[in-house]
Amino acid sequence: MIRVLIAEDMHLIRGALVARLKLEPDTEVVAELDRGDAIVGTARRRKPDVAVLDIDLPGLHGVSAAEAFFTCTQHAVMVPLTPGGAMAVAYSMDLRERVINDAEAGLSSKELAARYHVSRAWVDALKQPHRETNSIAPLKQTKFRRRVLEGKEERLKGLIAAQPDATLAELRAALATSAGLATVWRAIHRLNRSRRRAWPR
Repeated sequence: MIRVLIAEDMHLIRGALVARLKLEPDTEVVAELDRGDAIVGTARRRKPDVAVLDIDLPGLHGVSAAEAFFTCTQHAVMVPLTPGGAMAVAYSMDLRERVINDAEAGLSSKELAARYHVSRAWVDALKQPHRETNSIAPLKQTKFRRRVLEGKEERLKGLIAAQPDATLAELRAALATSAGLATVWRAIHRLNRSRRRAWPR
C-alpha cells in the first residue's frame, strides 16, 4: 500500500486529489494538509511514502517544505504541484538561487537534479545564462495563447462562492465549457493567487 500525504491549501483541489487517489486500490491518503509548516510533524507521525506538495503554501514555502520533508523521511518521494505544471510555470527564484548556490559550492548537475527533484537539463539550462550574464531569472514569454476560460473568471468566482464544495466537473458543467478539468483547476488557482495579493493576511 502506497501511503500519500497531500499538502494543498485550496480545499477544492485538495478534495479532487484525495477523491482521485481513493480510486486506486494500492493507495491510501494518510494526511491532508493546507499549510506548509504542518508537513514535517505530520510526516513524522504518519510516515508517508509519497508527498504531493503545492509549491505555494501558507506557513512555509513549498521548496522549504520539501527540504524539511526529506529531513524526516528516508525513502519517500515528493511530487511538486504548480498552478500550471512544470512546463507552464517557471520555477521560483528561491529554488533557482538555491541551485546556483549549491552549484558554486561544487555540486554537479546530476547531484543538483537529484537534490531538488528537477531535470538535469533544467539545471544545465539555468547554469548557462548565469555563467554568461550572471542572471538566473526565467525568460519572459513573448507569445501568448488566449486562455480557454478567458472572460469567465467572474462567473467561476461566483460559482465557487455559491458552491464551495462543488467538484471540478460540476464547475465545468456550470460554466458550459469544453475545457479540461486541469484547465478549470488552473483557473481556480489563478483566482486564489489574485485573492491573496488583493487581501494579504
